[in-house]
Amino acid sequence: MTLESAAKAANFSKFHFERIFKMYTNMSFYQFVMKKRITKAETLMLDPKISITDIAVDSGFHSVSAFNKAFKEIKHCTPSAFRKFILNPNSNEKTE
Repeated sequence: MTLESAAKAANFSKFHFERIFKMYTNMSFYQFVMKKRITKAETLMLDPKISITDIAVDSGFHSVSAFNKAFKEIKHCTPSAFRKFILNPNSNEKTE
């Protein structure tokens, strides 16, 4: 989903939609979409058979580097470190 498609569905200009969206959610539409994508990625990471690359694509990212950057910005660790932690929470390894 893009800002343009959401604004069109709401019958607003993208600029007006963005203002209203931010007023009600306290985040930009872009931030909202990124958080939703990262939440989906977190769920997919519970399956150790799915590669990080596949998780990135399945979560709506166009590249692994974009996924890594967004994930680290939101979760403050790399996807690999996060996955290691959730699959083995008793380990003494710190997330980055």
